[in-house]
Amino acid sequence: MSATTTPLCEAPPRRAETWPAALIASVLIVSAATEAPAHLPFTPCIFRNLTGLPCPGCGMTRGFVAMGHGRIGDAWRANPLAPFAYVFACGYLVLFVLGRRFPVLAERWRVPERVRWSIYAAVLLAVLASWSITLAHCFAGGPTA
Repeated sequence: MSATTTPLCEAPPRRAETWPAALIASVLIVSAATEAPAHLPFTPCIFRNLTGLPCPGCGMTRGFVAMGHGRIGDAWRANPLAPFAYVFACGYLVLFVLGRRFPVLAERWRVPERVRWSIYAAVLLAVLASWSITLAHCFAGGPTA
């Protein structure tokens, strides 16, 4: 006679599912715990070093640090996508934790593939639009990230 037992908890999440949340949590913690220097003696952006032009992510680190300290205006000036990316990262982390705690919710929140590709396209368009505006400011002699 074999006894069947039910597990007390769900199986632990696989590493492939957990690492994005761990990375996002690390970025959010570091951005809230540190302060970006006003000026670096070098430019960490490889694209900018090679071309002299800002990449779509230039200013994102300063933007995340500003958001981590509640300075939305500074984040917007560093990179207009930074506040949106920061809020998205916080939301992703909250949904990940809730989905792990309540698996039924995670199944209900699953986004259909067609909608997911629409979201990817919208994000890509937003990045390209933001970069276009940044490049226009750069060519007009205005401030860049």
